[in-house]
Amino acid sequence: MDLMTFDFPSDANPMKDKARTMIQMVRAINETHLSELDVPDSERLEVSCITCHHGLEKPRQLGDVLASVLDADGVEVAVQTYHELRERHYGSSAYNFRAGVLGGLGERLMEEGKLEAAIEILTLENEQNPNFAYGHSLSATAYEKAGDSVAALEHMQKAVDVAGPDQKPFFSRALEELKQKSQR
Repeated sequence: MDLMTFDFPSDANPMKDKARTMIQMVRAINETHLSELDVPDSERLEVSCITCHHGLEKPRQLGDVLASVLDADGVEVAVQTYHELRERHYGSSAYNFRAGVLGGLGERLMEEGKLEAAIEILTLENEQNPNFAYGHSLSATAYEKAGDSVAALEHMQKAVDVAGPDQKPFFSRALEELKQKSQR
């Protein structure tokens, strides 16, 4: 590619306006807002493009990307997209693949009454993070709402099994409550 073919001084490219606006935003955050924080110079905070973008053109959180795909194309495509993004970006700072991200999406789907999609996303959470007790607890809640008390009990038992000592009493109580509900 011959760089001489580009008219760099031209403002015909609308992306330049977006870039200028974002540069102004970063400067305003650093010079106006963060400078007002009472912190020593050694702890001075500063944002840059990577603070939000993490190397991506559009700075979107993984849960939001998957929610958009799910709404447009369904849960199967959202799960496939997760695997593709994980394959391409795991280990970089582009997306957060830690435990709980998919759980947050699963919770949002439950709140929206999309139980089947929530169960699929929470299944993915549990596959990716099998020792994340809260993910199994969320699955128990989704299955309970869907009327499957057997699966709900299995997942809550799994939450108890993998919970750390500080979490175990909480999940044990939740398991006992779930057992009592299922016997009614």
